[in-house]
Amino acid sequence: MIWDFAGEPIPGELLQALERFLPQLELDAPLAKVLSAHLSRGEIKALAARTALLLDECIFPNPDPDRRPYPWPPL
Repeated sequence: MIWDFAGEPIPGELLQALERFLPQLELDAPLAKVLSAHLSRGEIKALAARTALLLDECIFPNPDPDRRPYPWPPL
């Protein structure tokens, strides 16, 4: 995640792309079937939930205050 955009509005073009992406995560959709070779059903559902949340809020998320906002240990 690039935190430079945290809290900023998501551009309209990206929101439109997310709107097209979300239905493709339904479990019987072709993309979901391809992803199921690499992700569990729960992971695909979590991806759909995160996508829906972005569409609901229309802003880039802020980091969780209770977690490090960067990989640990450092790479």
